[in-house]
Amino acid sequence: MKDSQEKLVDAFPKFIETIEAKFDDFDYHIMVVGADDRWGLDYCSSNCPGLKCKQGEPCCPINVDVMEGEPCCPLDYPCEEAAKLTSCDWTMGAGMVTPAGRYASNQRCNIANDRRYMTKGQPNLAGTFACAAQIGINGDDRVGDALVGAVSYNLNIDGGCNAGFLRDDALLMVTVISSAVDQSQTYIYPWVWYDKVLVAKNGDPLSIIALFIGGGTTDGCKLHNYPCKFVESFTHHWVADLDDPDYGPAFDQATDLVATACEDFIPQ
Repeated sequence: MKDSQEKLVDAFPKFIETIEAKFDDFDYHIMVVGADDRWGLDYCSSNCPGLKCKQGEPCCPINVDVMEGEPCCPLDYPCEEAAKLTSCDWTMGAGMVTPAGRYASNQRCNIANDRRYMTKGQPNLAGTFACAAQIGINGDDRVGDALVGAVSYNLNIDGGCNAGFLRDDALLMVTVISSAVDQSQTYIYPWVWYDKVLVAKNGDPLSIIALFIGGGTTDGCKLHNYPCKFVESFTHHWVADLDDPDYGPAFDQATDLVATACEDFIPQ
């Protein structure tokens, strides 16, 4: 996923430019969600700030996704930030604020107003998105659980981790990037994800645009490619391949779908 995250970051500025060109008054909320309920450096929190231990040494915990001889924990991670973590950093579906782990940005992303999602007017939007989107390669692939959590009532009400993200008067665009078989433990099947997302948008499937960038899409969604099947369930959807050299064209297609959806959208 390292290369995919880099291509996502590269394509993002053009996507926003296109959106803003087509919709002058477009008011967006942008949230990045990881597919697990762990902070990427859980195994380092007790070692911080003594991070000189290397993989293969007795001080390094087992089953860490680090090569032999490499630092057990990223030496450049600002340890003082670990003290600022909240329960939302371990909550499935919560917006990403502190990516941590191997190939992650390993810093607290400066999202305005202490939100877990970016809004129009976010200073340095492209840079902030790049920080949040580089979640690294640690963690699981529980796409379904993350999707359902992100749009759940409990996370979006006042006081919830994602409070204010969902709006009744806005379209919802869901972008799923996945390279592996889904490992969801609670919400296992794509038709369940679909139903939960639909409820979050007041039962209106035409208010949702879905984009999938993943493997195994050359001849359409395979039977057990659940993230792809989920996206394919929506009228407004687009499927692209994870190995595409540039994700820009996929976002161009998504922008066209946003324009189409806007024509028929009736806020509730």
